[in-house]
Amino acid sequence: MRGRVGQIVLLFFLSTVTAQTPDPSITAIWNELKTLRDMVYALGTVVVEQRVELRSLVTRMRDTELQAEEERGKVLLLTSDLRNILKEVEAQKTELVVANNKIAQMEKENTVLSAQLEGVGKRVAASEEDLDNQGREVATLRGALSTTETQVLLQKIIVEDLEKAKTEQETRLNVMESRVTANEKEAEEQKMDVVTLKADLNSTMAELQLQNNDIKRLQKETAGKIAFSVGLNSQVGPYNTEIQVKYNKVFTNFGNAYNPTLGKFIAPVRGVYYFRFTAFDHHDDKHFGLHFYRNNQKMMTNWEHNRNEGHLYLSNALTLQLNEGDLIYMQLPSGYVLYDDRNNHNTFSGFLLFSL
Repeated sequence: MRGRVGQIVLLFFLSTVTAQTPDPSITAIWNELKTLRDMVYALGTVVVEQRVELRSLVTRMRDTELQAEEERGKVLLLTSDLRNILKEVEAQKTELVVANNKIAQMEKENTVLSAQLEGVGKRVAASEEDLDNQGREVATLRGALSTTETQVLLQKIIVEDLEKAKTEQETRLNVMESRVTANEKEAEEQKMDVVTLKADLNSTMAELQLQNNDIKRLQKETAGKIAFSVGLNSQVGPYNTEIQVKYNKVFTNFGNAYNPTLGKFIAPVRGVYYFRFTAFDHHDDKHFGLHFYRNNQKMMTNWEHNRNEGHLYLSNALTLQLNEGDLIYMQLPSGYVLYDDRNNHNTFSGFLLFSL
């Protein structure tokens, strides 16, 4: 083709040189050569475009085949990995009974992996379908393509994927071993906690038995001689929440039924008791008062609002039937205040009327 073009160009040059003569025949030849030149240019352009298109088709076909082979390799690799994981999970089920929750998590991960595998399969099927469609378009070009380089590249990709999958599997196994170790450590710590709790329980039961013994001894020692009267040393409140009032100034405490540390009266015997209290405050525009409690039950509430009236008192009394071990105590409401000094304005008293 190039030789033919050269001849035509040479003839065109000669015709150009001889075109200076006015011979009509030469002019006609020159016009014919010009027409042939234009045809050669047009044919050359067509040939170049066809070559470019051919190269593009060859490149697309190679890329498509590479992608299809890569997807097939990934599918086989993922299938093999999934089978290996399932075998490892089945082998570890018998050895890791205490790690059932973690194994369940692994099964969930395997389910996700299966879903991913199914998605890859669909992608491979779509790639194969695209490959078939493109194969029909470039069927005439397959004979001229070399598959050696493609196979070598595919082998490299497969090796890289295998190494990557091996690394991922080792990482997963390390994570699983770490989880199992953590579970075993946690189980051991829980065992130690159980031992500690048992020891604490035994200690608490021993203390409870001692308290019961003290109560029984107190019952025998007091036998009808139970009475107390207590007061405050200073102002109490106001606070942002309800608090227990602990009367720490003890006037009398026959039978030691009132505990100054707890601020509570503990009934030593089952019987009928009489209780009385007095509350005092002198602050202007303040509330003062008390809640009377038996165990966790509020039995009575008394309060006053000092509207610039100076010194105000309130008092009340209550007779209750109590069981052995019942608690009696006073609570100061939120925002309330009690004032006291050496004159003992606030008192709390009680005594046993008769046992039952």
